[in-house]
Amino acid sequence: MANLRVRLLAAATVNGKRSYYKPAMRSTGWPDGGAVLVKGRRVRIDASQLHAYYVTWLEGKKQQFENVGKDALSAWQAKLNREALLNGVAGAAEQVAKSNGKRVTVADSVEVFLDDVKAGKSVKTHLARKRMLALFQESCSKQFLDQITEADCQQFIRFLRKRYDSAKGARTVYNVFQGLNTFLRANKVFIAGELLGKLDYDEKIVDAYTKDELRALKAACTEEEWPVWAFFWWSGCREGEVSHAEWCDLDLRKNVLHVQPDGSADGSKTKTL
Repeated sequence: MANLRVRLLAAATVNGKRSYYKPAMRSTGWPDGGAVLVKGRRVRIDASQLHAYYVTWLEGKKQQFENVGKDALSAWQAKLNREALLNGVAGAAEQVAKSNGKRVTVADSVEVFLDDVKAGKSVKTHLARKRMLALFQESCSKQFLDQITEADCQQFIRFLRKRYDSAKGARTVYNVFQGLNTFLRANKVFIAGELLGKLDYDEKIVDAYTKDELRALKAACTEEEWPVWAFFWWSGCREGEVSHAEWCDLDLRKNVLHVQPDGSADGSKTKTL
């Protein structure tokens, strides 16, 4: 009988030593793709140091390993899928291939995905993902997850372009389709990434605040409010990046802030303060 304990490990090279490490976790509940735990201490790594994530469990006395790629979000979803499979929980995406031909419906996969988002993300993110998937289900009539093709993704792009025809529509289409790509990848359906890379949009031209406006803003702030505004100002970060910033993301010796979207090392970047 299988040991039902499932772990996620990161194969990484730290200080010249390649080994398996526990991934560091972010406050959102997802693994931090840019950090691992070494003897209980959080150590930052870059994309070149991370070789792959592995889901591991015991079958009898034999250790089983499954390479689940380098994306932190997809790796965590694979861990949840393996736990669901070992515990006989219906509805995990991996159950499609392991349950005597039983197929997962789009509706069921959406429900599971949104439950995971609700547990690990902000209310704002959960509502955005929920709206995105409602639009996709309006655009796509396929009943089962394994029926979704690249043609359905292209149809969704056309659907979004008709819906968002304003001056900022191209950026909105990109953002919504990026959410669909996240959903599909979480369910091990890798058909939308290439299309996402081909979507283009013009960056919004914004006016910088004048010195007088910044002085007025500072004068209107309390002592507690101004450091928050100053962090936005000097870092150039967005609201979500500021709210999830942690002390370990700051390198005060180099005046560098490490920023990464929801634990994905592939999308990580640094900003000089």
